[in-house]
Amino acid sequence: MHANIKQELLHGANSVPLILKSTYHDDNLLAKKPSYAQDFENIKNLTQFIRNTHLAYVYSFVRDKNNIIRFSSSSAKEKDLEQNSSDIYSFDTYTDPQLQELFNTANFNQPLFNHSKDKWGDFYSVYILKQTKNGKKYVVGADYNIEDIITLKHILLSKILYLIVPVFFIILFYMFFNFIVVKRLNSIVTQKTDEIEKAYNVDALTQLENAKKLVYDLAKKHNDIPFFIAILDIEHFGMLNDIYGYAYGNEYLKYVAKLLQKNISLDLKLYKLHADLFCIVNTQTMPVKTFMQKTEDILSALHHQKFTCEGYKTTLSMKAGIGEVVESSNPFIHAEIALKFAKKHNMLLALYHENMNHNKKNKRILDDIDYALQYNKVYSYLQPIYDVKQHKIIKYETLMRLERQNGEIVAPWYFLDVAKKTPLYHKLSLQMFTQVIQIAKKNPSLSFSFNISALDIQNSEFCEAIFTQAVQENIARQLTLEILESEEFDNFDALCKFIQKAKDARITIAMDDFGSGYSNLSNVIKLNLNYLKIDGSIVKYIASDIHYEKLFKNIINLAKELDLITIAEYIEDETIQNKAIELGIDMLQGYHIGKPLPDILD
Repeated sequence: MHANIKQELLHGANSVPLILKSTYHDDNLLAKKPSYAQDFENIKNLTQFIRNTHLAYVYSFVRDKNNIIRFSSSSAKEKDLEQNSSDIYSFDTYTDPQLQELFNTANFNQPLFNHSKDKWGDFYSVYILKQTKNGKKYVVGADYNIEDIITLKHILLSKILYLIVPVFFIILFYMFFNFIVVKRLNSIVTQKTDEIEKAYNVDALTQLENAKKLVYDLAKKHNDIPFFIAILDIEHFGMLNDIYGYAYGNEYLKYVAKLLQKNISLDLKLYKLHADLFCIVNTQTMPVKTFMQKTEDILSALHHQKFTCEGYKTTLSMKAGIGEVVESSNPFIHAEIALKFAKKHNMLLALYHENMNHNKKNKRILDDIDYALQYNKVYSYLQPIYDVKQHKIIKYETLMRLERQNGEIVAPWYFLDVAKKTPLYHKLSLQMFTQVIQIAKKNPSLSFSFNISALDIQNSEFCEAIFTQAVQENIARQLTLEILESEEFDNFDALCKFIQKAKDARITIAMDDFGSGYSNLSNVIKLNLNYLKIDGSIVKYIASDIHYEKLFKNIINLAKELDLITIAEYIEDETIQNKAIELGIDMLQGYHIGKPLPDILD
């Protein structure tokens, strides 16, 4: 494979993440199939990108939770793209064993070149394994049609023969003729080379140099001076496209490009990235504060500029993220994070700092979770629940703890939010439930409650496992499943069915943190609960605030009317304990009763 073809394949593949943006891979890696409109937008952007290249296709592969590879690719048919045809809906499956093998490696950013034939043609291709910010793998790639190369060779060969034959018959004028032809060919080659280079490195719409050219420039000059990058984003551009159409959007981009060129200083250079993003880079050494000030001046000069096209008016507003170039092959990493931060906090511009990068922190947490799962470092801590009538501890709430690689024991606040975004969450829940079973078997006279979330209930495999194990191990009568009142359940009927199935297995149900959200009392009745746990945000004030005391008393009265057993959380001292008992509580839980510990209290 020729080096130029390899280079163009690499540029094409590495441009795919910039074209699709990070949200595409994050969403699809969570197995959320994109809508037709989203997929059409992806295909359109990919197709527009390859129009000015020699590539046949660029594409991205993701792998869903069932390890099925799915892809989105540029379209080979311009008429489909123009007609918005459903034939180009490409988020489909892909079964190439070589690609599956690449997903199972850790060879990130290492290109895999190959030669393949299929019903679409004969291609030189490249696959590159990448990784999202939250550590998930995806593959980008590009194809170069070999038939195009062969056709170009035939054309060149025909031209050469066309030149040679006349030369053969007019040998007497060979030297003179050769001089003229060579000069002419050199001129044509130079012209065509310039045209190809411009098409490859220049954005066709704005005539600004593009991201490929920026990467190339930085690779040549990165060691000379420290570079800073400002990524500029036009606010609400997508909405303008949707309302006024792409023709209006294109004219708007050309207008913004001209304004930026007019306001940029000689020690800065402007590039056009994908969609509505522009990029500014310093060409001379300068402090980052100076670069920030220059960028802010440009944004201020453009702020509230008016644009009118075909009777539609728009007021310009842009935001920027600034970061230092740490690797020339992907110079946008820090600036993209800073831009996201600026947009989230409604700032004109933001400079990258490490506190913005949640990916590193999330990776540490995921590493700790992996370690805990692999080496059985997920623990069940037990907090006692005191029965007022029996004057003794009859029940324990099981609370998850995790041991980090440094030996620190941490509560769910450290890892649970991150875990819930990954398949590791269900593994944690299952490992925790396995421990609860063993504890219950060793203490047949006690009951144990186990927190269950909306994610758990939505996972049929997990639900089946806990019901089956509870019955098989004969601990169902000792088990209470606590459902958070603050959890959002999209399918209330599914929740009711889950509770009924639990009750059929002789498992009791509690609503945890009652009063922490906006409780729907009719839903409380429909759920057919056994216990109502009153949230600590109410309990901690019942001895000091008459309003909370009345609220607490009314909840207890309501629970008694519904035949529910009440449990008060946050019993932190004797005063609160005595007041709760006075108001008619059934059970008590809190640090005054006992802290969460690894073992049963003696």
